[in-house]
Amino acid sequence: MPEWERHRLTLTLLEGRRAATDGFMWQGGPVLALAVQAFLLRILADPSARLGVAIVVGVGGALATSAATLALFILHDRERAFSERIREHTDALRMEDLARRASGRDPDHPLELKGRIVWATVLGPFVAIDAVVLSATQNCVLAAIPVLVAPFIAYGFAGAWCDLSAKRQGQSSS
Repeated sequence: MPEWERHRLTLTLLEGRRAATDGFMWQGGPVLALAVQAFLLRILADPSARLGVAIVVGVGGALATSAATLALFILHDRERAFSERIREHTDALRMEDLARRASGRDPDHPLELKGRIVWATVLGPFVAIDAVVLSATQNCVLAAIPVLVAPFIAYGFAGAWCDLSAKRQGQSSS
């Protein structure tokens, strides 16, 4: 197979993967997290829900929101990696870069905000909302503590996992 054909096939594959990642990043994860939150908030707002059930539901909502936010940043990182590899192949084929073109707007324009930041800003307050609704319906402020702590535990585990994976990858490449 000629070199240019290999670059063309790889470019097609990478662009398809980048598009799939991009689509899920903006449509799948955040929208599913909003649907989960809507369902769980109905349970949290029910004053007849027992305290233990309400705490578990609140923690579940906080973890779902945290997972969706973390997934946005992970998928963005993958999308960037695909873009770098695509750029290598477009350069080899002497093609124009396939990355999204600049809009020409001022970088501070609201439409230039990074989508993952917008979604994180939308999803983040749901953790606080879960905690407030739980406290109000159960008349127990302390019940909100697990809901507020859950995202930090989840992010801590995710960070430790990334560190462990990086160490393993470093050992296997040496």
